[in-house]
Amino acid sequence: MIRRILILFSFMWLFMAITCDNEPYEGDLIEEIDLCGLAIQTTLEASDAFNTASDEDYNLLCQTYQDALQDQIEICGDPAGELQAIIETLGDCIPDGPSSCELAIIATELAFQEFSNTSNDDYQSTCESYKLALQDQIIVCGDDGTLQTLIEELGDCVVNDSEACDMAIEATAMALAEVEDAITVEYEAACVIYREALQNQINVCGDDGTLQDLINDLGNCEPEIFNLVGDWRLIVWQSDIPRDIDNDGVQTSDYLTEIDCFENETASFNDDGTGTLFYRESMVVEVSSPTNDPSDLEYTVECFEDIRNFDFTWTQEGDSITVTLDSDGTVLDFFRNGDVIFIAMRDFFVATSTSSNVEDIVQDIIWAYVQF
Repeated sequence: MIRRILILFSFMWLFMAITCDNEPYEGDLIEEIDLCGLAIQTTLEASDAFNTASDEDYNLLCQTYQDALQDQIEICGDPAGELQAIIETLGDCIPDGPSSCELAIIATELAFQEFSNTSNDDYQSTCESYKLALQDQIIVCGDDGTLQTLIEELGDCVVNDSEACDMAIEATAMALAEVEDAITVEYEAACVIYREALQNQINVCGDDGTLQDLINDLGNCEPEIFNLVGDWRLIVWQSDIPRDIDNDGVQTSDYLTEIDCFENETASFNDDGTGTLFYRESMVVEVSSPTNDPSDLEYTVECFEDIRNFDFTWTQEGDSITVTLDSDGTVLDFFRNGDVIFIAMRDFFVATSTSSNVEDIVQDIIWAYVQF
């Protein structure tokens, strides 16, 4: 029951979520870091992992999901309290059985696999079973129109050879799209469905060897593990609040482009599960208003050498990286987005006011690293 409530809350929030409008990093290494968007993506990935959790990893994935929700609240806000309601529903992360919606989704996936592998002899029966599973999922889980469209496309489940081939090709294309969009924890299941769709296309349409080569390339559908080992450089300080820190009249959401500090901050991840964070600079920022207008701000930035190294141990679970500092046990949660790893730094950007009518600025920053 807990998972069913969580899934409903999650979809309700996502439809109401507002995507943050951040300027992209102007460089060759990364096109865009969207602070709020990344927080939403991280929550989705944590939700997906949690919703497929086994009894053994339920508690860990539940806590990870809670942390991602809390991060999203702090970065994107939660004006209506939907995200906080999910956190409270999770409670102590005690496992519960699958919801009726989850069971309906599983039943639909199984029916689709049977339908994808059907021959002309049993096409009608597997088609009808797939339609019934889709209808049940609509009743139990609701529908945005996608499932009803699939039902209508199936029609009366009567098909000739040409139509069967066309539908097999369409099913393969849909399965491929799911593989291409899958995150690490979703890849294996999506790959298996794609492999079965390819085999069905061979059975229905024939093959010149191209489809069989694709099946062979998929192998056992083991996901490629993102290789974290190596040296990483800090390239972006992303915020959802654009500022003109260098006072040139142009606001940006990447604060590193506005200051001359932190040009060589790095992190090393070793293959034995150890690593080091290398901090080489610090800064002091002051903010004032020469016109006594709180919206007309000027900044001064002082950078100074501040060499500090922090040894750590690290573990990786899909696209999530947990770093534990040796010095005091502090846990830092990094996440992968493409070829970038990032972390939310709480209350990291601080600008002290020197004007009576301007408040101090304290806000979160997303740090993004790329490998070099």
